[in-house]
Amino acid sequence: MAETRENLKGVRQEITGVALMAVALYTAISLFSYNEASNWGGVVGEFLSALLLGSIGYASYLFPLLLAVVSVELLLRRDFTFRASIPVGFVVFVGSFAALASGVTARA
Repeated sequence: MAETRENLKGVRQEITGVALMAVALYTAISLFSYNEASNWGGVVGEFLSALLLGSIGYASYLFPLLLAVVSVELLLRRDFTFRASIPVGFVVFVGSFAALASGVTARA
């Protein structure tokens, strides 16, 4: 009985990993093909890339990469426990990288 619960947990973890990988790929395609005239992600991709680029700027290009890393971790079936420090660290990292990128592009 305990083995089936662990199996079910592993399958859920893999499904979440595959879904996150799909979101990461879609976000990357939408960001790298960002153009007002045409976007490979369609209308949703255009909206998503405009939202990400408008809110966090060049740091949005790291977003698909970080999603892909999390999805690989989930797919490897390691013990993935949710810790509050991970999303807090992610928010601090994205904010600081966005500030750093805006400072670099302002001087260039």
